[in-house]
Amino acid sequence: MPTRFRTIKLFLATTALFAPNLSLAQESVASPAPVADAEYSRNWGLSMINALPAYLKGYTGKGVVVAIVDTGLDINHPEFVARISKALHNFGTDKRLADVSHSVDKDGVPDGHGTHVAGIIGAARDGTGMQGVAYESTVLPLRAVDIGDPDDPEMDPTNEAIEYAIGAGAGVLNGSYGPGL
Repeated sequence: MPTRFRTIKLFLATTALFAPNLSLAQESVASPAPVADAEYSRNWGLSMINALPAYLKGYTGKGVVVAIVDTGLDINHPEFVARISKALHNFGTDKRLADVSHSVDKDGVPDGHGTHVAGIIGAARDGTGMQGVAYESTVLPLRAVDIGDPDDPEMDPTNEAIEYAIGAGAGVLNGSYGPGL
């Protein structure tokens, strides 16, 4: 039962990201930098979630670890340079390859789902491409989706990944689950 309560606590922390009270997010706030530029505009979702007021108050995700429970991450993607947690982990075997180490997305698709989701959350504000919501956060990729057996809780690694995220200090967790996952 304690495991379930820790899992619920992490999900509540995730929802706090979208609440007006940002006390569970970034502790210290830096002076705001101009943010409504071309890179900001390329991520239409930022205006949809009304991110600008938080940016103007200096919130960037700095110091926040965001766990992404998904298909893995292209760890060589330039949007995440020096911001990938060393606690990254793979919770199963790849269906296409032998057991893969850590959380590397090795399915041959450079912009796989986990990498895509990580970009929405934490792509760098670097003048190229688009920026993520928490562009200075640390990304913790946890590969646990599309592996194992989702119909058998003993073989589905998602719960294990969520518990691991809590132990690794994640303040926010993203799990993109839908039909077929």
